[in-house]
Amino acid sequence: MTFDAFRKALDDKIREDILDKSRPDFSTTNVCRNANGSYTCNFHDAGFQSTVTNFKKLDLMNGRFTLKLKLDVETVGGKVSLITSPATEATP
Repeated sequence: MTFDAFRKALDDKIREDILDKSRPDFSTTNVCRNANGSYTCNFHDAGFQSTVTNFKKLDLMNGRFTLKLKLDVETVGGKVSLITSPATEATP
């Protein structure tokens, strides 16, 4: 599978699984950078921020939080060969 086909399939699956169908792209891939066949993607964080807002309303958290989720995709011969996600966390 090519990287573009993988990205499309991933975003389609995220849209399918999202609970708020009125905002299907709130958590899909945002920017993917290519460096010699190695891609690093980040994600739209609106869905994450919506969850943070709801926790704040319940007085369970306060402060600013940044989504650190990233996805690394390696390709060989134009095909996806390895998918990894570096350590991810939400930091205040």
